[in-house]
Amino acid sequence: MRMNFRIASYLVSLALLISAIAPAAVRGRKAMYTGGTIGAIERGTKGILDCSEGSDLVFTAHKQELLRVPFSNVTSIEYGQHAGRRIRAVLLGGGWPLLFSHKRRHYLSIGFTDLAGNSQGAVFELAKHTVRTTLAALKARTGKEIEFDSEDAKKNVD
Repeated sequence: MRMNFRIASYLVSLALLISAIAPAAVRGRKAMYTGGTIGAIERGTKGILDCSEGSDLVFTAHKQELLRVPFSNVTSIEYGQHAGRRIRAVLLGGGWPLLFSHKRRHYLSIGFTDLAGNSQGAVFELAKHTVRTTLAALKARTGKEIEFDSEDAKKNVD
């Protein structure tokens, strides 16, 4: 009995640690910069990734433009997904059945050349309701085909 309590408390502690470290999901029209070569943008910055502006892809956060890439400078577009368990929801009283469901995160990687001619890259987590429109706009405006990291990712977009 004492061993089961010890294991259970260890698992709960581990789950709390993981949920504290993992950033919250992106919702609404938001996108989150999760990494890349852009030193001016801090990882975890949430903002709007706008593909509708004239001839540029623009990322703004806190009413400040942080990244502007001409569509003609985009060299690659890749889309991928990551499925994880809903540990945080279970710990906050959502019930054990949620532990068996998956939370899917959507990632967009964009390769481009900056104004100095250097290769750059940026990875954004997209809100699930913005994935199709963002990918369609990028494909139409750049003329580039979208690369998918798996067949499952491609299936969920088509």
